[in-house]
Amino acid sequence: MEAKSQGKKEFMKMNKMILLISMLVVSLFIMQSRSLNADTEQDPDIDIRLKFAIVQGDPESVIKFLEEGANANTIYDDGNTPLGEAISRTRATIDIVKALIHYGADPKIKVNGFSPLSLAQQKNDEELIRILYHYAESDVELYELALYYLNKEEESSALEYADEALKLNPFNVKAWALKGSIFLSQNYYNIKYAEMAYRKAFEASLINLKANKSEDDYQSAAWYALMSSDFNGALRVAKEGLLLFPEDGNLELNNAHAMLLLGRKKEAIDLYKKAYAGLQRSERYAERAAQVMTDDFANLIRRYPDKAMELRWAEEKIQGPFDFNFHEIPFGAGKDSVLGMVKGAIVKDENKPVLGRLDPVLTKQLRTGLYPADQDMQLNPDVVEKYSVIYEKWGALQSMDLFFTGKEGHRTLFLVSKFYRETGGIDRIFTRHQEAISKEIQIQPVVHATQIVSPSGPTPVKIAIWKSNNTTIFLDVLNVSTSSSQLRIMYISKNGWAKYVASADRVRSR
Repeated sequence: MEAKSQGKKEFMKMNKMILLISMLVVSLFIMQSRSLNADTEQDPDIDIRLKFAIVQGDPESVIKFLEEGANANTIYDDGNTPLGEAISRTRATIDIVKALIHYGADPKIKVNGFSPLSLAQQKNDEELIRILYHYAESDVELYELALYYLNKEEESSALEYADEALKLNPFNVKAWALKGSIFLSQNYYNIKYAEMAYRKAFEASLINLKANKSEDDYQSAAWYALMSSDFNGALRVAKEGLLLFPEDGNLELNNAHAMLLLGRKKEAIDLYKKAYAGLQRSERYAERAAQVMTDDFANLIRRYPDKAMELRWAEEKIQGPFDFNFHEIPFGAGKDSVLGMVKGAIVKDENKPVLGRLDPVLTKQLRTGLYPADQDMQLNPDVVEKYSVIYEKWGALQSMDLFFTGKEGHRTLFLVSKFYRETGGIDRIFTRHQEAISKEIQIQPVVHATQIVSPSGPTPVKIAIWKSNNTTIFLDVLNVSTSSSQLRIMYISKNGWAKYVASADRVRSR
C-alpha cells in the first residue's frame, strides 16, 4: 500500500512539473510575440520610409515596407496620406497606387479636404481616374468628374460620369443639366434629348426648392424650365422667387424669356429692360450684366432654332435701332470736353450725316476723334497723340483709346480700354499695352497690340474692337508718322461683305 501511495505522489509531482513547463513555454512564446509586435509598432521610421519610397517611385520598397507593417492609411504631418502622395508625386507610378490599395489604403479617405479621385483629376491622369472612380461614394464627386471632362471638351466621358452620378442620386440637378448642355453641343446636338434632360433637371430642382429656397436655386429652376419648354413653369418659379428676392435681375430675366417664348412680346421687352437694370444694380452681375443677357440669348437660340427670329428681334429691340455719325473731336479738346460732347450726342443729331449702320447687338453711337494726351502723361510720358473711340452699349458709355508714342519718326501703338459710367467718371482702367483687352467690353486685338510704324513705309495696324456672331468692327490705323495720322473704321458681316464706314485724317501742326 505504501509503495502504491508513494508512486501516486511521484506521478502527481511529475504532472505538476509538466504543467509548469508547458505554462512556461506558452508564456515565453506570448512574451516573444508581444515583443516582436511591440518592436514593429514602436518603429518610428517605417511609415516615413514608406513615404520616401513613394516619393522616389520605388514600388519594390513600397511593397516591402507594407509587408513589414507600414500603415497604408497613416496621416503625415502635412495632412497627406500614402495614397495621396502616390497620386500627387511625379515619380510615383500606377503600380504603387495599386499596391497601396491592395495592402489596405482606403481611396475614400480625403487628403486635406480632397478625395484621391479629385487629386487624380488635378494631375490629369486618365488611368488613375479610371482606377479611383469605382471608389466614389458621392454623386457630387462623380458630377465633378463629369464636369472635369466637359471642360476638356470630352463630351463622351462627361456623359458617362454624369450617368454614374445619377445612378447614385437620380435627383442630382447639376448632372441632369450637364447632360442637357452636352446634347446642345456641336458633337451631340439633339434637341429631344436636351429637352428630356432639362425636364429632369427642372423636376429635381423643384424637389430641392422644397428644402432650400435660395436665390440660386430659384434662378436654376426657372432656367431649366425654360430649356425644357415649360414656359409657364418658368414664369411660375420666377415669380415665386421674385416674391422672396424682388431685386434679383436674373429671375426677372428668366421671367422675360418666358414671356417672349409665350408670344407676349410687349410685356417681355418691358421685363428685359427691368431685368438689365436689376443686373446692373447687383454686386454679383454688375460688371458683366450685358454679357449675361447676350449669353442667355445665344443659349436660347441654340435650344430653340425655330424661334431664333423672335429672340434676335428681342435682343435688338432692347437696345433699339440706331445709326452712328463719325465725329472728329477738335484737336485741342481735353478729356472732359470730349466726354461731354459724346454724352450730349447720345441723342442722334439730325444735322450730321449718317455714314453707316452697325448691327444693333454690338454698339450704339460709335464716335471717334483725335485729341492730345497731355492729361494722360501718367500712363506714358512719351505719348504724342491719341485717338479715342467712345460708344454706348446697354446704356453705358465705353471707350477705347489708341495712344501713339515715340520720337524721330517712329510710332508705337498702345491700347487702353476704359469704362465710363453715366456720371462720366472713369470706373476702371482695364488694360494697357499688349495685355488682353477687357472681357466686359470684349475688345480683341487681331494682331499684336503694339507695332512700330516707320516713316519709310507705313504699316497698317488692324484691331478688332468688337466681335459677335454677326459682325466684326475693325479699326485700321494707317499712315502714322510725325506729321499725320489716319484712322479708318470698317465692319465685316458674317456673310463676308465689308464696308468702310469713315476715316479721319489729322495733319499735326507744331
